[in-house]
Order: sequence, then structure tokens, then C-alpha cells
Amino acid sequence: MPSPLLKYPEATVVLPAWICPPAAYYAVMARFGHAKVVSALPFNKRIKSFHRFDIADVNGRQQITIPIVKPEHTHGALWSDILVSSHNSWWNIARTALASAYGRTPFYEFLADEVNAMLDNPVTPAGTTSLHDISEGFDRLTRRLLQLDTEVEYISDPSENISGGLDLTRPEALEKAMNELPAIVYRQVRQQSLGFISGLSILDLIFNLGHEAPLCFPIFHQQD
Repeated sequence: MPSPLLKYPEATVVLPAWICPPAAYYAVMARFGHAKVVSALPFNKRIKSFHRFDIADVNGRQQITIPIVKPEHTHGALWSDILVSSHNSWWNIARTALASAYGRTPFYEFLADEVNAMLDNPVTPAGTTSLHDISEGFDRLTRRLLQLDTEVEYISDPSENISGGLDLTRPEALEKAMNELPAIVYRQVRQQSLGFISGLSILDLIFNLGHEAPLCFPIFHQQD
């Protein structure tokens, strides 16, 4: 049975790669039968969504950064070429931050191993992991946990064709599409003391609601 979130089963949406984006990103994706996720976009150090995401700990919103190796020449560089830095063993910091933020949520103990596996030391004898590989890994895990039916194609080569769909790769276009959907509000583990914090990483929704997470998304299509 198709997902009740699906509105345009034959249409394609083109989205920028975004590591652990807000739930609204996946609410947009869930409306379409097909999606192209593009990391072959021009490198721009001012765009932080490629390697940063927000969670909420005891003090409120906190940003987790995956440090990157900036290209020697930025002109013509693509995000799909960017490698992950080993600076300050950031993966240990990130895992500790997630445990502190979500260790008391209902579903942390069931999901932590899979999420933390995405944050394993990316520097191996074979070389350094690309940012695209980590982003894609998180995306695959997230879509599986959300049970999304959207068929996704990853574009990391600028020569690949990304035409033929609703192009939301520009930040302002994606933001407009997300804002046009009903707000996604759900229970958060520290809501009583901090109030509801919007726009957090999809990890916040998954750790707080687990398999109930898709129920927070706008429903566009119901099967008879």
C-alpha cells in the first residue's frame, strides 16, 4: 500500500544533499514518488547545511559540525568532492552530544547503534570519507526509519542529468516549499522546560517518536 504521505506518485523532486535536515525536508520528499538528491552543487563555505545540523540538549538548541577539508581551489569545487576532516576526533564529540541530548528519550536505546555507526571514525587506512558518503548514509537510514516510499537517486556527478523534476536545490526554493507545508509539531523530551524547539534535525523527531515519527507528517493521500 502506498504511503499516505504520497501526493505526486509520478512526479520527481530535486533536492540538495543535506545532512540530517529538519523533518520538513522529508515531509517535502514524502509527497513525491521520485527524488534526486544532489551533492554535485558548487562548493560555498557559507552554506552550512551540508555539514552541520541542530539538536536539542539540556540548554536548548545545539549545533553539531562535521569538519571538512576545504578544497585547495574553491573555484569549480563541488560539495560532492569535499572530504571529512579528522580534526579533534569530532565523531567522538558528536556521539557524546547525541547521547547527552537524547539518552533519556523513549527510542534512543533502540536506534543509537545505527545512528552512531554513521559517525564512526571516517579516517581509515584506505583514506578519508567524503562528506557525501556520510550524508547519503544518514539519508538512507532516515528514510528507512520513516518508511518513505520515495525512490531516491543520488547525484554526485555534475554531468548527470537533474532535469525533469521540481528543482528545489536553491536554498530559497527549498525553504519556501518547506514553509508551505503545515508545521510539524511533536512531543520533545525536554518540552516542559524548554518549550517546543522547531527546525531541529530529523534525528530529534526519530529519537523522540521512533516508529511513530511519520504520523507527524502532513497526510495528502489516503487509500480507499
